[in-house]
Amino acid sequence: MRKTGLYVLLVVLLLATMAIVAPFAGANQLAGPVAPGAQDVAAAAGGKVEFVPGHNVPNAPMAPGAILFDNGPLVTHPGGGFGGADASAVQTAIGQTLYGFGHQLSANNRVADDFTVPAGETWTINTVTFYAYQTGSTTTSTMNHVNLRIWSGMPDVGSIVFGDTTTNRMASTSFTNDYRVLDTGLTVSNRPIMGQVTTVGTVLTAGTYWLDWQTGGTLASGPWAPPVSIVGQTGKPGANAMQSIAGAAFVALLDTTFPQDLPFMIEGSSSGGGPTPTPTTPPPPTPTPTPLPPRCPAGFSEVTLVNEGFEGTFPPAGWVVANSTSSCTGIPDWTNTDPGARGNLTGGSGLFAVADSDACGSGVAMNAQMWSPVLNLTGYTDPRIVFKYDYNDLGSADSGALDFSTDGGSTWSNITTWTTDDRGPKTYDGTFVSTSANTVIRWHYIAGWDWWWEVDDVAVTACQAPPTAVDLDDVSASNGTVTWAWMLAVLMAVTGVSVWRWRRGTN
Repeated sequence: MRKTGLYVLLVVLLLATMAIVAPFAGANQLAGPVAPGAQDVAAAAGGKVEFVPGHNVPNAPMAPGAILFDNGPLVTHPGGGFGGADASAVQTAIGQTLYGFGHQLSANNRVADDFTVPAGETWTINTVTFYAYQTGSTTTSTMNHVNLRIWSGMPDVGSIVFGDTTTNRMASTSFTNDYRVLDTGLTVSNRPIMGQVTTVGTVLTAGTYWLDWQTGGTLASGPWAPPVSIVGQTGKPGANAMQSIAGAAFVALLDTTFPQDLPFMIEGSSSGGGPTPTPTTPPPPTPTPTPLPPRCPAGFSEVTLVNEGFEGTFPPAGWVVANSTSSCTGIPDWTNTDPGARGNLTGGSGLFAVADSDACGSGVAMNAQMWSPVLNLTGYTDPRIVFKYDYNDLGSADSGALDFSTDGGSTWSNITTWTTDDRGPKTYDGTFVSTSANTVIRWHYIAGWDWWWEVDDVAVTACQAPPTAVDLDDVSASNGTVTWAWMLAVLMAVTGVSVWRWRRGTN
């Protein structure tokens, strides 16, 4: 009997301890003076965010239906994660510190973010998909609960128009093929992100609304909500998500001092879109498009002087590359070997020319030039250069200049310069002024440990005037037979070419 009473006492003490500890379950795993369960903190790390082509792709739909709203990308490195899956990177190189934010059912933590139904529209919301992870899970989802509320106005200030804090509205959950990782360890696999499709079934008219939600799971860690993630940015522009800890008032969701947003996707159907005005008079007839003016003046022909796709030996015949790059552990010059494994982002195909400062590594000071062959523009007019490109800019230290020289490269004149992001596929199409026999085009890339400049399918053309006279000194006929030169002269005369000197010689 005494032993039974002791067991009862131990059980009561255990339950009391769990009641005290439960709100703090899933506290930050590494360090930091934050509220328990509020943040999943990343260890500080140096380095720069790596890049995989196609970064910042939108979140994949988790449920069928029209996507009415997507609050931002989560994947930063498509195919760059564990086993070829996607990765969502904490960018420690630019000051980010958090893997995710606590919204645990067990701790009564919640997160919130806003969306807008456009003027004149009415949305029927079928489902909302949220994203969360529990550290240490496999790719089999451990999520088992999502409750949500929709507010007209901000949480704690506006009014609730749908939902509550108790009803489990999760219809399905599965692995998104995306891992939450550090930028210094893209292939770590202990934070697989799950998508939770929740059933809503409500109708909203135009206006700004807020969602707040919390998620339950079967593991001790989290669930944690990863933030919207955009390569090179500490947060989504205009980010304003919020968090409530243990039922307290909602406050701004911050990674150190950087406001954050949370990814979610609303699916359903939309009607309306604003009234269509009734025309009072019949619409005027559609004008016939004015044909584009010809590339060259009447009678002139366009001549291609350069046509280069960088598919063979590099540099191509007649081209020159030169550099004064320092501290590069990769290729310090223009090349067509794609040292950063970017792929062709210009809109072209196959090989391409690239100056890649990122592939050079930390501490690089890159100064790389690529020169076209020497072009003889004597007698030509309206020279023009067209090429495809992808210019990825990181900061104020890098620039890409397109220049030309009329003295073989001794002095240069600028055509245009890139100093901000101009991501491909893009096409440059511009003219310059030169009639020199020693004309050269230059692509000049200057950067620290920044990104790259890709160039492909370069074409240089010019306009050539028609011949206006023919010297027929050598036109002759012998023994009554007209020579080929004579026939050519007659042909040119018939086709309208002016003959200014005519001499027929005989034996």
